[in-house]
Amino acid sequence: IEYMEKAVAVDPEFASAYHAMSWAYGNQGYRSEEKKFLKKAMDLSDRLSDREKYNIQGAYYFNLSEKTYDKAIEAYEKLLALYPDDLGGNNHLGILYSRINEWDKAIESYENCIKYGGKDIVFYINLAGQYRIKVLFDKARQVLEEYLNNVSDNALKHLSAMKKLE
Repeated sequence: IEYMEKAVAVDPEFASAYHAMSWAYGNQGYRSEEKKFLKKAMDLSDRLSDREKYNIQGAYYFNLSEKTYDKAIEAYEKLLALYPDDLGGNNHLGILYSRINEWDKAIESYENCIKYGGKDIVFYINLAGQYRIKVLFDKARQVLEEYLNNVSDNALKHLSAMKKLE
């Protein structure tokens, strides 16, 4: 946050810095600050590359309200039409599809995260969760075992994946 504050002090129209601040505040549980800086990023997003603009628009509509999920999905789909390997876009689209009970579309999004090289345990846990919802327990186990066997060398991440296998 401190570095992003310095960045916007130099360039008050630095939309991506406001977006980064929004994430940082959101990750710390400060929802009002998250929304404030996401709104600022959104207001400035027209001057950005398509990739940055669609990421910000997707995040803005995702966090605004369930009523604007359709606009968030539209923004992330535009992003992925241009950049199918965008891990954040695929992950957020998976979350959105999951929230509106579009399990197969969520699965496709999370599979894309992994297909395009995503190594974060969240992608694997989210994908396994979708398979569990669809009562495909063997597929869920397979996804988590793939992570354990081929991706993680971190003991805490191993523990997290093992708990999901139980």
